[in-house]
Amino acid sequence: MSRRPPSLFSLDDLIELIPSPMPDSPTSSKPSSPGFPGYRSPTSNSLSSNSSTSGAGLWLTRTQRYSSYAFTSFLGLHFTTTSLIPLSTLSITSGSSSLLLARVFYQSSPLVETILIPGTLAVHILSGLALRIRRHRLATKRYGGPPKFWSRKNFTGTAIAGWILLPAVALHAVVLRVVPWWVDGDSGEVGLEYVAHGFSHGGRLGKWLSSAYYIGFVGIASYHVVHGFAKYFRIRSKRRLNIVAALISTAWLSGLFAVIVRAGASVGYLGKKYDQYYDTFYNGVGISAVSS
Repeated sequence: MSRRPPSLFSLDDLIELIPSPMPDSPTSSKPSSPGFPGYRSPTSNSLSSNSSTSGAGLWLTRTQRYSSYAFTSFLGLHFTTTSLIPLSTLSITSGSSSLLLARVFYQSSPLVETILIPGTLAVHILSGLALRIRRHRLATKRYGGPPKFWSRKNFTGTAIAGWILLPAVALHAVVLRVVPWWVDGDSGEVGLEYVAHGFSHGGRLGKWLSSAYYIGFVGIASYHVVHGFAKYFRIRSKRRLNIVAALISTAWLSGLFAVIVRAGASVGYLGKKYDQYYDTFYNGVGISAVSS
């Protein structure tokens, strides 16, 4: 009777192959814990499917997904009016006119604008945060070990881009909506000319600050949206997704720099009003060097 070669069978192999029963298994009384054979520290990938396909996890996943659809509808409209139309006509005036027409739709009432823009965005952010907290609690209960969902390596590139976008979106809202409302009680005079004026306000420093902000903002937003939708529809070609994101950001920035920025600063009453808005903003954040 032949004997098996010793190299194919060892005690270490037995220890390595011993299964670790799950808590809901009828043959287990408690989960494996750190220091015991078969224990593996939980990761976001190991529990994401379980925490997002049943019960509250399924509800949160769908909420996050469909809220992004609603906000992207506004984003597509904004992309068309602030980039595609000015780029196709090479005119900032046509872009401003189309932007005013779009505002008739989403600013028809405070309720519509609140639901479509900050409302859907808040729902998207909070549902994503709730999903991560749920996975954290599930990992603690199931594995009995310290979960690592808050470490940087367990955040995808899409998630990191989303969290970076949060202060960028808030800053955009402050400059274009909050500051004019604070100064005049209304933002009706804010349009593409106001954006163009910002690149001329404060000289070279103002131009560099505005350029750096919009390049980063548009680039990260394009990456987040494209890769986020790819996750929904299970598209895994990162190279193609990066190309699509680059094309979208290039088109958006082309409309901004080739048409809007080249229009230059506004003059007269409107120019003075825009200077007042930007002075209020830069003084408020402590960058008085950019003030006029």
